[in-house]
Amino acid sequence: MKVLVLYDYPPPPGGLATQGDLLYRGLLDAGVEAMPVHFESAQEKEWYYRWFQPDVVVGVGYGAIRRISSCIRRNTG
Repeated sequence: MKVLVLYDYPPPPGGLATQGDLLYRGLLDAGVEAMPVHFESAQEKEWYYRWFQPDVVVGVGYGAIRRISSCIRRNTG
């Protein structure tokens, strides 16, 4: 399984960035193929979607629900 982990990467000290980094490292330790990507970098995310072709994308970040909701509204009508 391939997992793309979106968080404040590379992580500054503290908070959600640390949680995202620990999730990424834990996935690697469990033998999961994972890649970290900064959650706000559209160009970087697009590149990893095409190159890495993840099975699952997990996001740990600030305001993620608001961004997901706006994308859903835009794409559903």
